[in-house]
Amino acid sequence: MKGKIGRRLFHVAGGCVLPLAALVLPREWLLLFAGTVTAIFVLAEALRLLFPPVNRRLVSLFTPSGAFKEGEAARPIGSTYYLLGAFVTFLLFPRDVAIAAVLFVAVGDAAAATFGERFGTRKIGHKSLEGTAAFFASALAIGLVLIWAGLDLRWAAVATGALVAAIMELLPLPVDDNLTIPLASALAMVLVP
Repeated sequence: MKGKIGRRLFHVAGGCVLPLAALVLPREWLLLFAGTVTAIFVLAEALRLLFPPVNRRLVSLFTPSGAFKEGEAARPIGSTYYLLGAFVTFLLFPRDVAIAAVLFVAVGDAAAATFGERFGTRKIGHKSLEGTAAFFASALAIGLVLIWAGLDLRWAAVATGALVAAIMELLPLPVDDNLTIPLASALAMVLVP
């Protein structure tokens, strides 16, 4: 459990980089930065998956650090989907909405996994209702902090976005939730009047 918590804290910290950068960088610079990092990850993943010897070496090298979860040796890692989701979210949505949506997945996913493993008893597939509740609570808390900090977000939009993000995390969709959560929650936030 300690190793998993460390991995999750590392992912939360890494997941906060683009939202924090969005607070200080002009939109064009943010998109250039996010697009470049995303392109590098996508290219590296493609090369890794196309060349089995490289894949085996990278998986054996980075699995102890937690970079690869079980089953990710033969498919793109969650960080690649996160970067794609974050980049497209910042590309399509207003800055403050995108910041909230990307932070929802960065913080909420770790909260859901940690709380769900520890306290989850009511399962839906591989997820627990308790983990989903932790996701929602953490996303809602993030949204409230962002409102308090002066970002252009409305309470109803944040609550709706946090709920949609938590539902997307719970659903057993064929697409990685690191991609779907920020996009769906950002869309929900802009649609709330």
